[in-house]
Amino acid sequence: WYQRRVHGKQWYQRRVHGKQWYQRRVHGKQWYQRRVHGVKRKFLVKAAPEELPVAHATYAVRHTYLAPDRHNKRIQSRLRSRESNGVTTYTLTVRRSPRERKGQKVQIRRQVTKREFDALRMHKDSSRSDVEKQRRGFLYNDLYYEIDRYLNCQKGLVLLETYAPANADIQLPPFIQIAKEVTGERGFSMYTIAKIKNAKTQNVVNSHKLFGSFMNMK
Repeated sequence: WYQRRVHGKQWYQRRVHGKQWYQRRVHGKQWYQRRVHGVKRKFLVKAAPEELPVAHATYAVRHTYLAPDRHNKRIQSRLRSRESNGVTTYTLTVRRSPRERKGQKVQIRRQVTKREFDALRMHKDSSRSDVEKQRRGFLYNDLYYEIDRYLNCQKGLVLLETYAPANADIQLPPFIQIAKEVTGERGFSMYTIAKIKNAKTQNVVNSHKLFGSFMNMK
């Protein structure tokens, strides 16, 4: 999650020798606290300018959901490819939901090679489409925002996301018109958006055999 580019540089690079690598200040505040102590807040965008009036980075993003686990329906996994300025990175994310409703979700993210990405993609969920987005990331009032424009599934849908305390009032960027907050609404979950109408999952995987060893899953 810390891999973000701002002004063409990878601002997450931080030495670990004698310092806590996550202590990175943005305008005098520790940016990591937004992620650790906050939740993903999601907003439906009514209108946004083609050219943002703040410094930002633009990416071409594609998400691929992998087939569900054969034995554990609480495990959800997906791949992401992200391209910017001719450079593409590949990431695997595995999310495990809690057994109890009030439990905490566990999410592990790992950067993978192109070879690993291609091998894992062979196990994609046949009931879900790849999700293609144009993503723009920027800082505003000490918060990092991502504005995603969907290019295929629900084409034209635009969502704004950031990490902030669940019930806190935050000052959203005034140059983006917000229709409403949709945090937690199933209809705006990417997993739901990717679903192919009337399609049924035909394939399943064994997550532990597929990627459990290097994700250190239990």
